[in-house]
Amino acid sequence: MIDVLGWCFGCKRELRWNAEQNGKWRPPTEHWRFGGGAEICRGPVWPGVRAHDQAEADRLIPELLAVESPGHWLEWVPGRGKINLSGYLTPDFVAHYRETDASPSTTAPPNEETGIAVAQIARAAYKERGHGLIDWLRISADPDGPPVNIDHVRAVVAEAREAGVPVWIERLGPHPRGEIGIGRDIVVPAAAVIKDPAGSDPAEWPRDLRRCRELPEVE
Repeated sequence: MIDVLGWCFGCKRELRWNAEQNGKWRPPTEHWRFGGGAEICRGPVWPGVRAHDQAEADRLIPELLAVESPGHWLEWVPGRGKINLSGYLTPDFVAHYRETDASPSTTAPPNEETGIAVAQIARAAYKERGHGLIDWLRISADPDGPPVNIDHVRAVVAEAREAGVPVWIERLGPHPRGEIGIGRDIVVPAAAVIKDPAGSDPAEWPRDLRRCRELPEVE
C-alpha cells in the first residue's frame, strides 16, 4: 500500500493521504484538511505519486492507476538518470502500432503528426474503457539533490507532448547539466545561466521548456 498524494486544483496545493492510516483513497470530503488544521480543501483533487527514478516509477504508478479518479498525476524528481514514462502516458499498443502499421484513418505511413493524433485518440478510448493513465506530469528537481540533466527532462517532456499530456515544470535545480541557447546559434552551459537558487525561474530555462507551466482541464 502506498502513500497517495493529492493535488487540489482549486487551492493549487498538495495534500498527503496516508492509505495505511486513513484507509482507501477517496475523493475530497470534509476529511481533506491542510496540515490537519481547520482549513478544508474542497477540490477538485486528483491522486498522484512522486517518483525519483525508473524503479520507483514502475513500483508506484501501477498502484496509483488502480485508484478510481477522473485523473492521475505524477511528479518526477529528476537527477537520478533517464526515465521512460511513455507506457504510463499512452497505451502500450500505440508504440507497437506506430512502428508496424499506418494510422487507422489513412493508408499513409505513420509520421510525427499522425503518430501524435493516434496516441491522443488511443488515450481517450483507453480511458473510456475505465483504464488509468497519467493525465498530468509535474517535474520538480530537489534543490539539494544531484544535478539535473536537461536532456533527460526534454525527453520526458517530449513523451508527454506526444501523448497530449500537460506538463508543469516547477524547478530544474540550481546546477543543471546541459546547454541553453541565449541567442541565435549561441549556446552556453545551463549552470552559467540559471542563477535562481532552486532553478525555478522559467525565464532562465531553455526556450523549449519555458512553456511547461500547463494545467489539465478538470471538472
